[in-house]
Amino acid sequence: MVDPGVNDTIRFDEIDLDYVSKFRLLHLTSFICKLGEESFKSQKKLVKVFDGIVSFDPGAVYAERGLDDLKDIIRETTIFMPNAIEMEILTGLSYKEGANEILNMGVEVVVVKLGERGCYITDGKIELEIPALKVDVVDTTGAGDAFNAGFLYGYLKGKDLEECGKLGNYLASLCIQKVGAREGLPRGLKY
Repeated sequence: MVDPGVNDTIRFDEIDLDYVSKFRLLHLTSFICKLGEESFKSQKKLVKVFDGIVSFDPGAVYAERGLDDLKDIIRETTIFMPNAIEMEILTGLSYKEGANEILNMGVEVVVVKLGERGCYITDGKIELEIPALKVDVVDTTGAGDAFNAGFLYGYLKGKDLEECGKLGNYLASLCIQKVGAREGLPRGLKY
């Protein structure tokens, strides 16, 4: 894969598909606006050819594009991971109603990050609301990404959705206790 600089774009023809095919999971999120339309188009193409689990956190940048613009990615997504505000922007519905709309598009699991309230998870059969851990908040930078990492780690390890949500909340709680996106995160954690 290409590591973009601030003014670069990722073009689909630059992606090493043989390398990408070695992974079980592909996690996508929005690129900053400066990276342009080419990177977004590349993500849309990549999910069509990737044969594995696709997780997608649209972030505010992609949520503002609207649901119609994201449908090609969402339809190929296994785990959709917006926050409550992004879900409302995308669907015009509450996060629970929006989650059902996203499930109807073919997504298997919807995980909505609720900040200090924790997370909401549904696969259409079960609905879970998992409270956040109570910690002293120093900086919320990177909390959503930390949550995603914890949740996806649990998912890849075969944990049930509740345990995945708890792992996501745990990593997010570690992240927000320090300044910066990575300072509070564990290194070499064994689970």
